[in-house]
Amino acid sequence: MDCIKNSHPQPLNNPARNATDVLAVTVHNLGYWPENSVVLVSCSARQVGPIVRVGTDDVLEVDVADAEEALTRYLELLPAQIAPGEPIDRIFCIVFGHAGAQRAAQLTGCGDATPTMAEVGSEAEQAQRARVWIEVVRRAVDRTGLALADLYFVSQTCRWTAIEETCAYLFDGFVEDVLKSPVYLELLMNGSVVAGGEEEGRTLHAFNPQATADEEHTQAWGEEARMWFEHYDQTLATDGAAYAEDYLGQKFAETTLWSTALEVIEESLLRLPESETRELSHAQYADAVRQAIPAPVAGFMAATLTSAGSSQFVMFAAAASLEDAQHLMANVHRESGLPRTEGAGLMLPLSTAESGQLADCVRRLHGEEISFDEISPDKAEAASELFGTLLTGRTTRAPEWNRVSLLDYTAAVLASMCHGLPAQRLMLMRAWIGWLKGSSSDASAQLEACEELLRVEPSPLQLILESAALPRWVGEPAQHGRHRSWKLEGR
Repeated sequence: MDCIKNSHPQPLNNPARNATDVLAVTVHNLGYWPENSVVLVSCSARQVGPIVRVGTDDVLEVDVADAEEALTRYLELLPAQIAPGEPIDRIFCIVFGHAGAQRAAQLTGCGDATPTMAEVGSEAEQAQRARVWIEVVRRAVDRTGLALADLYFVSQTCRWTAIEETCAYLFDGFVEDVLKSPVYLELLMNGSVVAGGEEEGRTLHAFNPQATADEEHTQAWGEEARMWFEHYDQTLATDGAAYAEDYLGQKFAETTLWSTALEVIEESLLRLPESETRELSHAQYADAVRQAIPAPVAGFMAATLTSAGSSQFVMFAAAASLEDAQHLMANVHRESGLPRTEGAGLMLPLSTAESGQLADCVRRLHGEEISFDEISPDKAEAASELFGTLLTGRTTRAPEWNRVSLLDYTAAVLASMCHGLPAQRLMLMRAWIGWLKGSSSDASAQLEACEELLRVEPSPLQLILESAALPRWVGEPAQHGRHRSWKLEGR
């Protein structure tokens, strides 16, 4: 289940006027053509708001009571307004049925895409079975006080519009008509790409950490970073007790490195002329990470994600601030009751030969005494409360999206040069970020790469996804995507 902020909020040269236009806006925002899904498109009088997609095993097999309850819950998550003076007052609902080869043929233009009368007749039977959604959606919308602008059913190749008075669907054309919509074509010309299905969309829109405009530097950096990763990974395996002697001090130093790395990466991206739109290429992001983080530091950062706590400290520092992370660790220190072995010596990367802000940070940490004693109990407890609510979406305060987006790209680049549990912790971090952004399907896909890790370190994210919960800030327009966050081109 996903809640996607409308990524095309600017007034279109061709405003949406009919069913094909509404479908065009929907699939461009999702990035793919869904199947077995119910999609809710929220609107004001002039704008499209968040779009919610709810996946089902089979959209033609539905428990009416459960479906109505679920749709009501998701509608209640929507914000009251898109912007000041733009209240959300209506909903378009699109029920996507089975896809199949015929839809793929219509979307790609390969082969004979025209369905036979027998095929249209078969899809008409599916539309007959999908009539139950007309009443389910109507009741859910009525319970939230919104207006149902229109309801569509999309089968393999045909489109159908609901007639509420007769609780039936009327044939309204073919799927391929959407590709000819002026809205669809305008968004396509603006760089938005729509995949034929969810899996294809995930591959098409996934960040490629190997992308580069400098093959020589990328290869050299990758080889050196992997060497240092192996070095630190082996060091931790043979001397783990000494590494954890001052656990909180060590983790704060590591979190400081991650936080500083994100600052350096953002500063370098802001110097790019294209950064005004913040829609940059895969190579620009990946190269920015490799340029900002010296290979020895990259190997160290990946290897020292030694536990779920390590990853969560890093995520919290990105989502809130490094200061909040320090206050959180002070609270952990107080509540654990365990004495810290201050002055025990920290394990830090050897990058003193490097120049730059991150290398300076390493040198500063080598000579810095890390203490949590000066942090007041009130600040420590407040940080602990924020940690518990922010990473589980139980607050209307959203994360610092710029830093969270850059953390996602950084984790992807580091995961590409390491292996084992540290690599899977990086993938789990990316899964959590996907959910924070409102996409349970992205989070679930990332979790599939973490099976070995999750067997030894179960994650709260698994329970969150099983409950089909969404972060509370999706209902706050000022929080859900209020920033100009860093985005990949075409998304």
